Formats: sequence, structure tokens, C-alpha cells
Amino acid sequence: MSGRSYFTDSSPMNVQFLKFKDEPFRWHNSIEVVIILEGSIHVAIADEQRTLGAGTIEIFNINQVHRL
Repeated sequence: MSGRSYFTDSSPMNVQFLKFKDEPFRWHNSIEVVIILEGSIHVAIADEQRTLGAGTIEIFNINQVHRL
């Protein structure tokens, strides 16, 4: 995963523009909102899988295991 952050460490929000390859399963102690600007990505949430295309939004809850 490569990208750039646009907020400071003290900010309650973090925005990143990322390019994904195959990422391992992960979880965070925060809500994660993914907005697909172009192309598509495959998302796995626990045992559910789907493909998201440009213009779609996915919201991951706190500590929800997911993979992009």
C-alpha cells in the first residue's frame, strides 16, 4: 500500500489517497471509510467478499476485520 496523509497526528481524522495491491487482513480501533475514485478493488469483510467499483463507498466499523 502506498499513499500520502493530509492531517497531523493530533487530528481526529486522517485522509489518505492510496494505491492498493494485495493487502493482508487488518483491523483498526477506528471507523474506516473507503471511497473508490477510479478502477475497482476486491474487498473481504470476515467471510464476505465483494468487488467495489469507481464511485462506491465502503465503511468498516471499529475492529471489523477486513482486507482490500
